[in-house]
Amino acid sequence: MRKVWIEAALNGAWSRALQPGIPDTVEAIISEGVACARAGAAIVHAHAYDGGGRQTFDWQVYARIIEGIRKQADVLVYPSYPPWLHPTPMQVR
Repeated sequence: MRKVWIEAALNGAWSRALQPGIPDTVEAIISEGVACARAGAAIVHAHAYDGGGRQTFDWQVYARIIEGIRKQADVLVYPSYPPWLHPTPMQVR
């Protein structure tokens, strides 16, 4: 039998203006991540938001999200990262 891993991407980088249904608080992201894990997801990906608005790259917010999900579900959790950490060749020029 072939094994399959399901990955749940909880939200994206564009806030509720373009993604009206996304979880955009720490509590909502944790809740959605746990729900996805309980529904069968093996991997959870999330962008960090803290209280709505724009996403944040604050490591402490990411830690709260990752630890909150992992405390309730045995699932891999990986965050987004700032795009400027790995510029494209066009950006380097």
